Amino acid sequence: MEFFSFDLVKVSILGIMTTGLAYASIVSKGKRGKRSDTAVGVKLFFISVVLFFILFPFIEAESCQTDAKENLMRFTNGKSLICEGDGSNKYSVSRKDGWSRDKNYFVKDSLLIRADRCKER
Repeated sequence: MEFFSFDLVKVSILGIMTTGLAYASIVSKGKRGKRSDTAVGVKLFFISVVLFFILFPFIEAESCQTDAKENLMRFTNGKSLICEGDGSNKYSVSRKDGWSRDKNYFVKDSLLIRADRCKER
């Protein structure tokens, strides 16, 4: 849950609601005729889109966690990283500069930076 973006959850909920409205609009226009293969295809398409919106925050969280693990390994192996803090602040993170690890974060004095927000120099 540490890498779970609640802003992305909000976007996903908005996407699901928009998809639902679009599907309802298409279905209400197609009520006149008989059920066709096209209607089944449209339904499967919208179900797929909704599943994508549901899964996307989890996929993104997994990606961030993988990035953090890779950056922590690089740090442990003595590499220097460029990390983004709050706002547009960037920090050079390495053992030589006095940084240390704490779970999925880099720590120096009172500064704490998530390891997934870094790139190797």
